[in-house]
This record gives sequence, structure tokens and C-alpha cells, in this order.
Amino acid sequence: MGGNFSCVRSKESPTGGALSVPRDSPFGKLKRSLSSRSSARARALVAPSDRSLVDLCLGIICDRIHEFAPTALAALPPDLAQLVLNTLIGTGVLDEEIAARLAGLSHYQLRLAGYPGPVTDGWLVSLTNSALETLVLDHSLVTDVGLLRLGHLPALRVLSLQHCQHLSSGFACVLARLPALEELRLSGIPTLRDESVQWLRACPALRALSISLCREVTTLEPLRGLTRLESLDLGWCGGVDDAALGALRGLTSLRRLVLDLARCPGVGDAAVRAVCAAAPPGLVRLDLAYTRVTDAGLTGVARALGTLRVLSLEACAVGDAGVRALRALRDLECLDLSDTAVGNAGVAEGVAALARLHTLSLAFTAVEDEGVEALGALRALRRLNLDCRGVGDAACRALARLAALEELDLFGARVTDAGCGALSALRALTSLEVCGGAVGGAGVAALARLPALRRLSLAQNARVSSRAIPYLLRLSTLAELNLSQTAVASGIEELGRLPRLERLILHGTRVRVSNARRVQEQLPGLLVVGIPGIDVPK
Repeated sequence: MGGNFSCVRSKESPTGGALSVPRDSPFGKLKRSLSSRSSARARALVAPSDRSLVDLCLGIICDRIHEFAPTALAALPPDLAQLVLNTLIGTGVLDEEIAARLAGLSHYQLRLAGYPGPVTDGWLVSLTNSALETLVLDHSLVTDVGLLRLGHLPALRVLSLQHCQHLSSGFACVLARLPALEELRLSGIPTLRDESVQWLRACPALRALSISLCREVTTLEPLRGLTRLESLDLGWCGGVDDAALGALRGLTSLRRLVLDLARCPGVGDAAVRAVCAAAPPGLVRLDLAYTRVTDAGLTGVARALGTLRVLSLEACAVGDAGVRALRALRDLECLDLSDTAVGNAGVAEGVAALARLHTLSLAFTAVEDEGVEALGALRALRRLNLDCRGVGDAACRALARLAALEELDLFGARVTDAGCGALSALRALTSLEVCGGAVGGAGVAALARLPALRRLSLAQNARVSSRAIPYLLRLSTLAELNLSQTAVASGIEELGRLPRLERLILHGTRVRVSNARRVQEQLPGLLVVGIPGIDVPK
């Protein structure tokens, strides 16, 4: 199954990919924009002649930060103060001594998630002020003591303490001092318990709440008063069960709700009925992956939750009957049915009716060529995962009619050279996996006709040899290529002629280190994976 394909986000990174096990795969990986750190570092490395006046001023201030009196820094206007702080954070030079010098700085955001140095309580006193609107301390060493020293922050709207391992269950009392709080992220705090959740009553303005990966939480009763809540992430909260979900009925003013219940083993059909009973008029996303939901629990979904756009039922005990009940969800755009009992009938009588679908996963299902034929009606489909052993060349001929398709995962499908010939009609395709073991040189030649392809995996096709390299050279847009467990050996250095190649995966091949290095010599930024002894690009 393609590494990160999913309708929903990963719990390994609660704000950002999928629940499936990651592996070296080009399928479904979404490029993130540069972080503030990388952006600042890139700005610092720009040649002086190419830097703006603002960049030059920031560089001078940060280089000479120890020479400025705290009173002078405190006099900076808020926008400039924020730029100075962002640059110090982005270049990694901020430490406790500099933080103390910045006391009185009139910035309005403090984002220290993943900062390379230890972020401790001492930083908070120096770097917070009454005008602060955003405070992000994910993975830091802050404790209850540090948070309590913050005092009253009347303007704070965003607080993120994800994976802060040094907080006790009592830290949540700080919420009473944050009257304007709208977004609260507490994922992965092991000490978050029911007594901590009680403090949510002090946050009536809350619009987004994440307490995922907090396995000690069993009650959601305090949420009844959060009538402005729009996004709720309870994923991997093992203590939450059907009864706890009854609290959703108190959220009477919801306009838009994102509800993540992934990997909550106590959640089943009764929870779905509770969500339907609450009937939030704008429920757009519901994640039930790895829960005990069955076909019976889905019968009322279409009637009560007609505004759903994203639905994940990955690894649920649902089959064709349950999927038939979903056909009335006319607004559905993203559906994950991977690792379920859905077969051809469910696709033909349920999924095929969802005309707005742009993202669909049927990986590890019972779907075969016949079922794929029915997908021809989904002309809006852009991302499709069909990692199914029952899918073969006939399915490829049906898929060739989906002109909008951009990402296609046929990892374990029985696709041969003939199937690749059919897939060559997908001119918009940017990402493709065909790793079933039956593709050879003729198939690669056919795929070389795909003009927009950026990621290609031919892994596990032993018939793909070095003779296929000339065909691969026609893919001038290729950025990522996986040739693991193929017969490719000599001639690999020719791939250095692919101008945009960034990642080359060669696990289980006979490629020599010397040949792989020749590719890197032509493409200095190329990352070669799977060859012991190969250098990692700087």
C-alpha cells in the first residue's frame, strides 16, 4: 500500500499524513512548505547583493544581538520585533541568555516547536507578553511551574503543548487564565486525564481541540459547553468509548465539525449513532479508522450526516452493505475503505454513486477488475489506491478513462506490460506505483510516455533490468524513482541525466557504490537510498 495515502492525517504527526505503516514509496507524499526555520536559514545564506534591506537589517540585529540593550529591543515596533524573533529562532541561535535579553519584546507569536536547543521554563518568562496571540511549545521541556508563571494572557488565541512530556495532570488549570483561547493542541501528553479535561469548561471560545494520543482520558462531558467547537481530534484516545461520545449531543451550535476517532477501540456503532443524534449541521470530516464500527453503524450516516466530505473507515468491519448506505453522501470527496471487506458490489452500488470523490482508497479490499470497471463514473477522481491482488490489466484499461487521475497506487496489483500500456493514456498522472512483479522493459517503455510523472515505483519487478534505463531517461520531470528489488545494475549512472531527480531508491539491487556515486556527481543534491556506504547529500 502506498506509504502515506490517506484521507486523514497521521497520528505520528497529528497535524500533518496517514495511519498506514510508512515505507519508501513515492505515492501520496505531499510536499510541505518550508518551515519558518528553513526559510530563515535560507534567507541568511542569500548573497548580500540579493538580500532585501529588511533582510540586511535583520542580519545585523541578530549578529549583534548581544550589543543591544534590552530597553532598545523593547522599543522595536511589533512587526519588526516579530521578524527579529523569527530570525533568531529560524537560525537556531536563540538560547536562554538571548531570551532574557529579549524580555519586553513586543512580538505577538512564539513558535518553538522542534527547536534544536532545550526549551525550558526560563524561556517562557522572558518571551511571553500580554499581547501574545500564539504560543507553540511542542516537544519542549516546559513544566507546570513554567506555565503557571505565564500569568494572565488575555490575547492568546492559539496554545500548542503537543508531546510535552514534563507536564503533570494539573497543568490544565492555566486554561482559566486564557479567556480568548480558540485553538488548543494537547496531543501526546501522557498525563492528560479526566481531571485535566475538566478545565476545558474555562474555554468557551474554543474552536479547535486536539487531545489525540491521550489514552487516560475517558470522559468528554466538559465539552458540552463548547458550543463554538469546529474541530475535535480524539484519535488514539483508547479510553473514549461509545458512552463518552454521548457528550457530543451538547454541541448544539456546531456549524462545522472535524471529528477524529481513529484507533479508539472502545468506539463502535453506538458512537456513530450518538454522532448522528447530535446531527451537527456542518459535519465535514469523520475519521473512524480502526474502530469497532460495522455495517449496522453506517445505516443512519447518510441521512443524518449529509454534509460529510471526508470519511475514513480504514480497518473497520464494514462491507458491501455498509458502503451501499453511503451512496447518499453526495458531497463526499475523500473516502478511505482500505483493509475492509468491501468488494465489487460495494464499489458498483455504493462508491460509484459518489460523483464528487477526488480521493479514494480501496487498498487491501476484495475489489477486483469488475469493481474497478464501475469506477469509470468517477470523473473527478485524482488520487486512487488500488493495492489489491485481485486487480490486473483489465482494471488498468478501465482506469485509462479517468483523465483527471494524478496519483495511482497499484503496488500489489497484478499489472503486466499490457496494463502499463493502458496506463500510458493517463496524461495527468504525477505519481505511480506498479510493484506486482510482472512488469518488464516493455511496460517501462509504455510508462515513459507519461509527460507529467514525478514519482515512479517499479520496485519488486525482477524483469526490469538496466535495459529499461533508456526509457526512464524520457521521464524528464521525474523527481523520485524506486527501483528496489529489480535487476537494474550497470548503467545506473545514466540516470544522472534526469535533471529533476531528487531521490533514488535502490534496496536489494546489484548497483555498486561507485556507480551510485557517479549519479550523485551529476546531481549533487540527489539522495540515494538503499546502497550501503553512499554519501548523504549536504
